Amino acid sequence: MPRWFSLINDVPLRKLWTTLGLLVVMSAWGTAFAATADEARAALEKWLVSASKVTSVQAKFDQLRQLKSVRKPLRREGQLWMEKPGGFRWQVGQGPDLLVQRGADGSLWVMDGKDKKARVWSKEALEAQEKDGKGQGFAMIQSMQAISLKEFEEQFKVRGGEQDANNADLWTFELGLKDNKAALFVIKVTLKGNIKEGSLHALTIHMRDGSSMTTAITEYRLNGAIPDSVFKVDTTGYEVEKE
Repeated sequence: MPRWFSLINDVPLRKLWTTLGLLVVMSAWGTAFAATADEARAALEKWLVSASKVTSVQAKFDQLRQLKSVRKPLRREGQLWMEKPGGFRWQVGQGPDLLVQRGADGSLWVMDGKDKKARVWSKEALEAQEKDGKGQGFAMIQSMQAISLKEFEEQFKVRGGEQDANNADLWTFELGLKDNKAALFVIKVTLKGNIKEGSLHALTIHMRDGSSMTTAITEYRLNGAIPDSVFKVDTTGYEVEKE
């Protein structure tokens, strides 16, 4: 089974990926965090409020995987489209190599472009897994929903933040995880966003083994029209497995 299949179904990291599904939509990170936790919380709340008002996102990003044993990070390009109330498409690599998409009926599709295999969860299957405390790692079906600071802090502890010296609207936040199982793998999460417009410029997950995964937004457009065709699922040539 491909690694991304097991990642999506990784139960200990469910809460982490649920919230990160939202963060990635809006997307570098710094090492010094000058603001206090209370100051960072206030800035983060402004960012969440601004992000909740975004109606659509179109973005290009670089996905960078830094391994402890490798000097140069592994890099892949990707694209993202999101539109309220439920349009979602996230892809990396050429072809693309990996595509995650939400269907018009609320289903969730994960498609491996190399192996030509697709896995689909119906809306009912997703709801059943959520009730069982499982859910899907990417949690893309909830990614465009607004989230309050209270909900955010159920999963993350805001350790501090730093305001950009050249732009008062740009903040970098350092977050800890409250889920003990997820914290066994992830030491911290850092994100940089514009609190005025609700955009995310970069998101980094720092693993305890010394590796990290960064999604760095290279281009983005907020609140622009997205063609309906972008969100249509095309499984031509794919072997489909239903959950």
